[in-house]
Amino acid sequence: MVSAWSSRSRAKRRLVPKKSNVAENRARAVCIELARATGNRPMQYRMVRPIVMAAGLDDAAADAAIAYAVDKGWLVTDIAEEGPPHGICLTDAGRRLVAGR
Repeated sequence: MVSAWSSRSRAKRRLVPKKSNVAENRARAVCIELARATGNRPMQYRMVRPIVMAAGLDDAAADAAIAYAVDKGWLVTDIAEEGPPHGICLTDAGRRLVAGR
């Protein structure tokens, strides 16, 4: 028997998005915008700023999204000594992710 409390509890959990889902959705948005900018061609680096602006992300959200995408293997970044990367590039996995959406 399912109590009213447990069904409300489950309903509430569905309304609150998981943090990883938000990060993943933002990372996917960055990958999609990067694919649009590069024609989904391999090894095409683009500046971060125009891509994240097109994805509608602020600086903090962009940094988190790029870090998530790099961890997932969807993006690679240029080498920056300090601070956020200046350029990003889709990996083959990132190109497949965008192509399969």
